[in-house]
Amino acid sequence: MSDNKVYVAFANVLTCLGDGLALQERLFKGMCGFSPASTCFPESFPDENTPIGVIKDISESEYRIPNILKKMSATGVIPSWIGQCDHIFSASSLGDLKGKNAGRPINDIEAHLSQIGCEKNVDLLVSSACSSGTDVLGQAYAMVKSGAANIIAVLAVDCLDPAKLRQHLALGTQSPEGAMPLDTKRNGTTFGEGGACVVVANSRGLSQIGETSDITIRGFGMSCDASDITAPAEHGQFLAKAISKATASVGTPDFINLHGSGTPLSDAAEAAALTLVFAERAHDIPVNGTKGAVGHLLGAAGLAEAVISIWALKNQMLLGTVGHSELDPLIPLNVIGAGASAETTLRSGLSITCGFGGVNSCIAFERE
Repeated sequence: MSDNKVYVAFANVLTCLGDGLALQERLFKGMCGFSPASTCFPESFPDENTPIGVIKDISESEYRIPNILKKMSATGVIPSWIGQCDHIFSASSLGDLKGKNAGRPINDIEAHLSQIGCEKNVDLLVSSACSSGTDVLGQAYAMVKSGAANIIAVLAVDCLDPAKLRQHLALGTQSPEGAMPLDTKRNGTTFGEGGACVVVANSRGLSQIGETSDITIRGFGMSCDASDITAPAEHGQFLAKAISKATASVGTPDFINLHGSGTPLSDAAEAAALTLVFAERAHDIPVNGTKGAVGHLLGAAGLAEAVISIWALKNQMLLGTVGHSELDPLIPLNVIGAGASAETTLRSGLSITCGFGGVNSCIAFERE
């Protein structure tokens, strides 16, 4: 193993469908983990039937990040040996929108890590809207690749509260039926909550924790539309730059995990960007989206979907897109439909994340 390679030493995620092997199986079967908003927040949404993701066994507190972290440790999503890493990076939204908890996630994460025997502090907190999880993984990749560190743990966690849901309902980004990524009837996304942990390392870092890996990170790309606070650039030209940079080493990937929010503008912009980069090949690359199954995990979405992409590579399995049934004729992509997961030969994959403010982030993986 060459020291300039960046390996994925560990990857796990907690969502409304569970974690680990159970979550993999449920995703491959095309299951969905949503409940109505009134289930999570009965006092705030007594008549609201909008589906949202629900983490099992999380108490219905206004501020839920500490509870999600506890669940992540209890299920092994956060490994007990995380203190052996050179650095710990994290991504999250900065507290709830009411302001009184702003800035708390980094304190909550550090406090929780100390409870499981980790004495390290969080060295870096990234908050770049919904691309945060991909961005912090890209930062860890760059540091390990440059030799600045041998092994870095990356955490992402985010939670729902009534204020967030109301704001997205007002913006019109939340679907009353549930996310239908890339579908002709798509009318918004569905929000979930959860967290993920990925440990990246070079060969020395793998030896440090006694692990081996056949999954490497091959590239990271980031760009910003700088055109609108919430809407993506219509023609996808800036997202295309991020895709091109991330795939420079792998070429055309064997599959792509799209941001696939299910909003009319975002899905169309992704399709336009892929066509700019891959031309006619864009129509043949298998693509999928996970938000119809586990929801949009906000600041944790990028890292969670990176984990799911890594699993797809390790299992040699193309994932279906829960919520998708009829392709929009204006999106000429090879979308894997709900429940259509299939075994195949996969060597490389790309995961795309987009966020408010026009941030676009892409990360490419390869199986050796």
